[in-house]
Amino acid sequence: VPTSQEMIDNAITILAKGWAGMTPADQALFSELFDPGNSGAIDEKFVADVLVNYKKIGRRLNSSLNVDYKPGSKQCEDKRLYYTDMVRIYVCPYFTVEESPARKARVLIHEAAHMALLALDRPYFHKNTYSTRYEALTPRGSWTTGIPLLGPIFRELAHDDTLYHPDAYAWFAVEISAA
Repeated sequence: VPTSQEMIDNAITILAKGWAGMTPADQALFSELFDPGNSGAIDEKFVADVLVNYKKIGRRLNSSLNVDYKPGSKQCEDKRLYYTDMVRIYVCPYFTVEESPARKARVLIHEAAHMALLALDRPYFHKNTYSTRYEALTPRGSWTTGIPLLGPIFRELAHDDTLYHPDAYAWFAVEISAA
């Protein structure tokens, strides 16, 4: 948790500068993860919204997380480190043999983002691998997400935005911390 929190704090520091205050390298990384479809929809308001969401994720990590260990769970297949049911985070057996602290931190941020943002998965980001499903995502998703009262439902049905994408938050925090 401390490593993940430090990475969240690094992301918050970068985003607090706003889009105009970010370095070109930081902007490029942010665009890669939060506007993979190159829609051009990143602006100061979007960066501010992402900053608010990072603060929510950070608070979630700082709160008393409900953590449990379920070694026999079907959710723990395929070298999975953790999973969440939105109430608690479950640690899987593979966690004990995973050697990458960055992967452990990234996946924990991803799971905490699910909980903090009440968001379901979107297409996953795979570093250095082209994914047409990820490339189709835009910062705010389709226009239907803006419909009063129903927008959040449409957002979760469509899974086409990055504003509520756990992977975008996890990867940006890890990559910005490595820079």
